[in-house]
Amino acid sequence: MPPACNRTRSKASATVTADNKSKVYGDPNPVLTATVTNTKNGDVVNYTLATTALQFSNVSTYPITVTLGSNPNYSITSTDGTLTIGKANLTIKADNKQIFLHAALPTFTVTYTGFLGTDTPGSLTGVLTFTPTTTPANAGTYDIVPSGLTSNNYTITFQKGTLTVNYSTTCIIFGDPTHAILQPINPDGTSVNKAGSTVPAKFRVGDANCNSIGTPGVVTSFKLIGTMSDVNTVVNEDVVSTTPDTAFRWDPSAQQWIFNISTKGMKAGVKYTYQISLNDNTSIIFSFALR
Repeated sequence: MPPACNRTRSKASATVTADNKSKVYGDPNPVLTATVTNTKNGDVVNYTLATTALQFSNVSTYPITVTLGSNPNYSITSTDGTLTIGKANLTIKADNKQIFLHAALPTFTVTYTGFLGTDTPGSLTGVLTFTPTTTPANAGTYDIVPSGLTSNNYTITFQKGTLTVNYSTTCIIFGDPTHAILQPINPDGTSVNKAGSTVPAKFRVGDANCNSIGTPGVVTSFKLIGTMSDVNTVVNEDVVSTTPDTAFRWDPSAQQWIFNISTKGMKAGVKYTYQISLNDNTSIIFSFALR
């Protein structure tokens, strides 16, 4: 009888390669998967995948580790993968502010949009700064620009706010209110002038310290915005005829703006309404009738 023959079966070779993954900071971890090659007849290879990265782990790269289980029929080579965590988006927008001309700058603030988990402004690095750093010299609107903060976990987008510099609405200068039409035109629209005369439109604007402001550019436009019939009027303003103007001019002695409006060619029995637009984006509207 021939001796028994001992045959040794060699293990098949296979590979388990962890698939690379990515996510954004603050998102749940993706499902970990792997690619298995060279298995036979639909065999299942035993392995587990793990990573040290958590939902709020810092932006970085983390290994995806392959741990092999019992696979008696295979000689398996494993390759770890990588989980890449990218930055989330954070918006920092300057809040809009208002001041009176020549007042101190307000305390600038921002609104944050996009913080995740327990993150707060204290999670950022750097010092929040703003421009402008000095009070604008003129009325108008100016950009409030925030900057200075950085983060490892966020892509920061800074957005501008608006600083509106207005003229005071409460000042009394030379006994007259500011930001209003002055005599000889009544602010309530009851003034009636003789047709053909010249009607002086006067006003003052003041800063935070109630100084009358006469810098160029205060008046951005002056126009007629409406007319209406006003036949039952009686002349109640005695205006001395003056030389008509073509634009508002600054009168330094009276510390006021003035425009001598020619009514030549304008109709009696009609009320005319005008608008003075100012460089702080406000306006003064007034009316007078002719008889």
